[in-house]
Amino acid sequence: MTDFDVLEMVRRELDVDFSNGVTLAGIVYLYPITMMRFAKTSDRNKIMLSNLCGKDALQKTLLVTSCWNAVPSQLPADLAISREEKLRGTGAYWADLIAHNARVDRFDESQAAAYHIVDRVLHWKSYQDPGSFPHLRFEMAWQRKPSKDASVVAEEVERLLAERREYFEEKGEELRRDEDNQVTSQQEEHRRNVRQAEAEQDQSRRRQHSQVLDDISAEEREFDRLSTLLSGEEIKSRNRREAEAEELVYVNADVKDLDKQIEATDKSIAKTKARYQGGRPSKKRR
Repeated sequence: MTDFDVLEMVRRELDVDFSNGVTLAGIVYLYPITMMRFAKTSDRNKIMLSNLCGKDALQKTLLVTSCWNAVPSQLPADLAISREEKLRGTGAYWADLIAHNARVDRFDESQAAAYHIVDRVLHWKSYQDPGSFPHLRFEMAWQRKPSKDASVVAEEVERLLAERREYFEEKGEELRRDEDNQVTSQQEEHRRNVRQAEAEQDQSRRRQHSQVLDDISAEEREFDRLSTLLSGEEIKSRNRREAEAEELVYVNADVKDLDKQIEATDKSIAKTKARYQGGRPSKKRR
């Protein structure tokens, strides 16, 4: 429901009430204490309330902070009290309304609190003369002016239409910016993804290249180790063969010397034997 719809609904209700002889005891303005901040809509509502009542009739207005049943389950008590102080304190949000004798109360959504607020309003003296009648109702009903000629309505309608045009212009510009930002964001996200994928691929290639180099280096070290091992064994084997060959030469020389010695001995024995057999006298038989 728009501000204009609310204003028109109030106007119709006041017209009907006055036509039926019903007087207005007062106005109750509800403001949720759980509201995070004072929005632009709340500011407009406060201005509309002031215009509807008129400064002289604000003494018949009750400013009620609601949703106290949410304290402290949803809102800490100290924060709720601090927000209430920002509404009603000196120089606060409701300060100008309270300065014109508007009253303040709390509503915790209970039946007892509702009866208390209604009873408080009903005990006020109802407006009976046009001098103290709420400004909007006086112009539209008491003086029998058409609603389109009521100054408050005209001012509110003009203001609301201007705000609505400004709102849609800002909204359209915001949507265009959001679309541009979304496209830019998507493009930037795509570029980031591409850069990230390229970086990951490059890093993977570097890891693979490094792994290949490490494998080659390990194989080269193993080859050198085996080559060194084989070279050592080969040298040992060659040295062993050379030693065996040299020892064999010595053995062969010893065998030859031994053969010569045996041959010389055999010759000496043969000579001795021949000499002994040739020069020995024969024995006679007796």
